[in-house]
Amino acid sequence: MGKYIPPYDSIVKGDEKKIVIVSHGFGSSRGCPTAETIKRVMPEAGIGVLAYDFPGHGESEPGKPELRIENCLDALETMEGIAKEKAPEAEICYFSSSFGAYITLLYLTRREHKGTKAFFRSAAVNMPEIYKDLEEQQERELRERGYTEVDHGFDQPVIVTAPMRKDFSEYDVFEMYKPGATEIRMIHGTADEVIDPEAAKRFAEKFNIDITWVQGGDHRLSIPGAEDKVMALAKEFFLG
Repeated sequence: MGKYIPPYDSIVKGDEKKIVIVSHGFGSSRGCPTAETIKRVMPEAGIGVLAYDFPGHGESEPGKPELRIENCLDALETMEGIAKEKAPEAEICYFSSSFGAYITLLYLTRREHKGTKAFFRSAAVNMPEIYKDLEEQQERELRERGYTEVDHGFDQPVIVTAPMRKDFSEYDVFEMYKPGATEIRMIHGTADEVIDPEAAKRFAEKFNIDITWVQGGDHRLSIPGAEDKVMALAKEFFLG
């Protein structure tokens, strides 16, 4: 089990045949609208839900542990251990948004895991590219004080340290991900303003992953009808 026990919400009775572990996006938390919808929709279908906060997010204590890739992997590993404790017979699945999908892809490659299915919403497959060039002020802050605050206009700003920025440059899922037994399904908006749809397309094609496109969909897939489509596809995928 991983070293870090993150704040988490559990909707698990113990007799479920499937449990979904929910990993949120960068600057978000386990209380984001998508996670809240999953907590409602999946249990109605008999699927247990565990949603957690990454280090540096939500109710996690700042700096304990530091926001680093391996610490995020520890958090997911811990949640998988908790899932098996709460429902030993349940099949493990993952629902991962944006940065959470990036972490899950690394987890599937770098850690032993039991998950059989992973559903990725607006997967941040190009994190190294996003953080390669920061604004001039942020670059200066990284040099002078070792960290900068990044605000994508989501739930909360995130403190990005120089070591975390280095992590992003070294953990490239296009190069590191190794397909295995876990089945993956992706959904992405054609108008995603954060994660380039072309990057999602390249990743899906490189690894032969089924991807559903939401025409006009933004990064949050907040346009009318998009959330319902996401939940319907995810539920069908997990139950199938």
